[in-house]
Amino acid sequence: MMKISKYHSKKGSEGFTIVEVLTSLVVIGVFITIIFQLFIFQSGIGASWLRFESAEQLAYNNMNKYGRYEAAQTTTCADYPTSSSSKTLFSQSAPVSGLPSPVSQQVVSSMPYGCDAAKLGNRYPIKIISTVTYGPDSKQITHATYVNAGS
Repeated sequence: MMKISKYHSKKGSEGFTIVEVLTSLVVIGVFITIIFQLFIFQSGIGASWLRFESAEQLAYNNMNKYGRYEAAQTTTCADYPTSSSSKTLFSQSAPVSGLPSPVSQQVVSSMPYGCDAAKLGNRYPIKIISTVTYGPDSKQITHATYVNAGS
């Protein structure tokens, strides 16, 4: 006859213990929490990137629209009495779709090399700076270029 110990049981026939089930639930909960936080973080980065792209496109378009063509066609040396003078070509503070308020846009031109015909000939380089500032933390996007004025 076989002797059976009171501490001996058949492995696998009892299922999972409550400790094993609770440990598994805690581990699964931790993984789900981590994945959810990563998803929320990634969504925030995506929204921030879309706002940045909107502001960048607005600054670039303003530079082209108000800077390159108008400045080159309408600028004279009288507009810039000194090389540190600047002229505001466009300035607006108004809501813009896709950007958090407040939003301000500005396009400024200057002649950093002055209007000395002896040094520059008949072509005067004009520096165009387009800036868009947006949001409560005043994020700023700037585009700049040079255009030629004069005949």
